[in-house]
Amino acid sequence: MRATNEDFSLAKPMKLEEVVNPLPVGRAYRGPGGLHVLCNREYGEWHINVSCEARYPTWDELRDVCWALKPLRRFNLPIPKPQDPYTNLHNFCLHVYEERP
Repeated sequence: MRATNEDFSLAKPMKLEEVVNPLPVGRAYRGPGGLHVLCNREYGEWHINVSCEARYPTWDELRDVCWALKPLRRFNLPIPKPQDPYTNLHNFCLHVYEERP
């Protein structure tokens, strides 16, 4: 699903605290409501992972995290499908990728 400019016009300021990244690339953040965020570049495009301990992040949280980290960039938002064959390292993680021009 593609986020529109109207979607991002509703973005609220979100304070993210940078924390120690358990991975060798990118940066890690902690946000309100128990959000865990990883942000790095893959093949020249931004890739942001947003997760919570016991629930999926909301659409508003995804939007606000993207806007807090990379304002004015467009991201493709996921459409979760529980039967997908891929495996996340975290049960409640969603991925957003920067839209290619």
